[in-house]
Amino acid sequence: MVLQIAAKIIQCFLLWQKNKVSMSNKIRRFGIIGFPLSHSFSPGYFAAKFEREGITNCRYDAYPYPPSTCCPNSLRTPPV
Repeated sequence: MVLQIAAKIIQCFLLWQKNKVSMSNKIRRFGIIGFPLSHSFSPGYFAAKFEREGITNCRYDAYPYPPSTCCPNSLRTPPV
């Protein structure tokens, strides 16, 4: 029974290592969506944080989308 549990733990560990390596090669993208974004400090903040923490497989970008392209009219017009 102990050997079966140990074998299962090793199997799980090897699977985790395999997934960890494959994920480390992919760029993880994060960001802020909205309009306007010229006032946002987020991209600079997260770029500095990723660099400071040694995180090389992540990036943070601003995605400016005017409300007319992504939101229904009810969300663009404030209630009276």
